[in-house]
Amino acid sequence: MGHLVDVTLVCFRCRMLYWSEVGYPPMSSGEGT
Repeated sequence: MGHLVDVTLVCFRCRMLYWSEVGYPPMSSGEGT
């Protein structure tokens, strides 16, 4: 089941890129998605 982990890592990277573009940290208010 290593594929699921790989997908999660990709999603995390995508999120980091999105946060970097918008200009605010991932854990701003502690909201889950």
